[in-house]
Amino acid sequence: ELWKLVDDIVHHRVMISILDKLPIEYHEEFLSKFHASPHHDSHMNYLNDKIEQDIEGIIKKNSSIIDFLHLLKKMIDNINNAKKPSVDLTMKATIK
Repeated sequence: ELWKLVDDIVHHRVMISILDKLPIEYHEEFLSKFHASPHHDSHMNYLNDKIEQDIEGIIKKNSSIIDFLHLLKKMIDNINNAKKPSVDLTMKATIK
């Protein structure tokens, strides 16, 4: 649950970064296109046409935060798993 919340926060942060750079007259059009097809490749072309700044650099900056958080999650999961006692559930009986 916590990591879903973190992903949602980062997603919103990226979207806010985009909308801060995108002229307001294109907000509704971009959001409609994005909502209809969130993973479509054409969004970057659209943004590059409408924004004078390096929007890919801005998104990558936010993506590096996501990468760091996922690495942190893996580290925490590894620590938590190391603390749990391991139980061998493959008990084998030997019949003579």
